[in-house]
Amino acid sequence: MSSRKVRIAAIVGVLAIISSVVYLELYPIWSADRHLSRAKLALANYDFPTAEIALRKTLAIRADHNEASYLLAQVYRRTNRYAEAKTQLAEAKKIGWIDEYLQLEQLLSNVQERGPYTGDAATVRLYIDAAHPEDRLLFEAMVVGYLNAHLIPDAANLLDKWCDRYPDDWYPHFQRGIVRESIRSLDGALVDFRFVMAKHPEHATVRRRIADIHLELRKDLDEAQKLYEEQLKRTPNDGDAEAGLAATLDLLGKGGEAIRHADVSLQLQPNATRSLLLKAGLIRSKEPALAYELALKAEAMRHDDATIPLLLGQLAGDLGKPAEASKHLERHRVLDAQWKQLNDLSEAVRMKPHDPEIRCQIGIGMIAIGRVDDGELWFHSALNEDPKCQRAHELLADAYVRKGAIERAKSHRELAKLLETKKP
Repeated sequence: MSSRKVRIAAIVGVLAIISSVVYLELYPIWSADRHLSRAKLALANYDFPTAEIALRKTLAIRADHNEASYLLAQVYRRTNRYAEAKTQLAEAKKIGWIDEYLQLEQLLSNVQERGPYTGDAATVRLYIDAAHPEDRLLFEAMVVGYLNAHLIPDAANLLDKWCDRYPDDWYPHFQRGIVRESIRSLDGALVDFRFVMAKHPEHATVRRRIADIHLELRKDLDEAQKLYEEQLKRTPNDGDAEAGLAATLDLLGKGGEAIRHADVSLQLQPNATRSLLLKAGLIRSKEPALAYELALKAEAMRHDDATIPLLLGQLAGDLGKPAEASKHLERHRVLDAQWKQLNDLSEAVRMKPHDPEIRCQIGIGMIAIGRVDDGELWFHSALNEDPKCQRAHELLADAYVRKGAIERAKSHRELAKLLETKKP
């Protein structure tokens, strides 16, 4: 081999070694940074599932990436997975993330879980008023905290402030639309959801929510049909959109098309109450026996829905089963009365959000319709408002006895007795 060929071979060998070193050492860094950039972009768009996937990929390549670890803790907290968030935040601290950010994230977690019932809430409100550089995160956590504490007016007021401060941001409008929808301010919800759709036409659910409101109000049904169809072009496997389209077509007098879309909705989500009831309603005159079976299945999914026993009672009557019809209709009567009382109490708590007695009454009503966990949360919210609320302690003691949590029941019972002895 000539000396020239030897030199070329040596150069090629050196380049191969350098390339290997570059690939082995630098590629993981580049790849991790690429995933991290995707995660940050997703977080900026409030796309938490995409951000989580990208952050997990980052940490799979570089387990010591402290920023990725911190951001993953943030994703867990913002998706209400508090135990995972705490574990991940501890990991970020262990591998050296910035103390200031760690403290802020802990602050956000505290107010998100407990709303105004912590000293940290006052700090967050001060930060918001001072336009802290991370005020969007502060707004978000505080709003969730208010909602978790069933303080709807406070959440709505804070969302107004968020929307005013950042008039081009779509996310606070989306959250405000959900709040307005929950308190039956449907026209206001429509305004917010339309704003979101204009700013973020790729949003996964807002188009369907607008259509759902049209359907509930039973007006602008042609627009509702177009919106559902557009949603299904973008997300073909959206079972809720299929159900909404079926219900809209039924109201528009297009029964055959309605049944076809109802069937697709059931295929996509065979245990969804809405899809089951929709199909049952569409076929009740021609196939009452099958409609009855579908409604029974829906009732097994949702014991607290007053419309289901009403439909079951009507179907049982059609099938010549008077005893069953009477049983279902009585169940409807009781549930309907309970829901009317709960609606009245919900209005009362909006007027007096810090009244623990109203919160106790809502908790009792929730348990009566079968929503035990929700009832217990209302009892806890009463104690958040007044830790000395004897009634809330008694109700929680009863609830924990039913669950077999004897020690927790004993603790609340003792507190209730202690408060009784201290009454004037």
